[in-house]
Parts: sequence; structure tokens; C-alpha cells
Amino acid sequence: MLSKEDYRDYLKQIEKVEKDMRETYKNCLEKVKDDNIRNVCSKLLEDETKHVHLVEDLEKLLEE
Repeated sequence: MLSKEDYRDYLKQIEKVEKDMRETYKNCLEKVKDDNIRNVCSKLLEDETKHVHLVEDLEKLLEE
């Protein structure tokens, strides 16, 4: 059975992945000129931002 600390560690790892992906899409938006690719990267950036917030919410639940 996983402990709260195990879950916290897991969520920290997931949070890092989500933030790294968010940064990747930000960088892509800065470098790419093609509107179709920019549109996809923009949507992915929004999704990754939502994922970061979800992980943060989960972390808060573990604090209760």
C-alpha cells in the first residue's frame, strides 16, 4: 500500500513532467511561425497548464 509520502513523491514527479511539457510548448510558440503548429502548441500549452493545476489540487488534498 502506498503512503501519503509515496503519493506526494509521485505527484511531484508528475508536476515536473507537466511543467517541463508546458515549457516545451512555450518554446515552440516562440520559435515556430506556422499557424497550424502554433495553434496545436497553444492548445497543448493550455492543457499542460490545466494539468499542473490538477496536480496542485491533488497535492492540497493530501495535506488535509
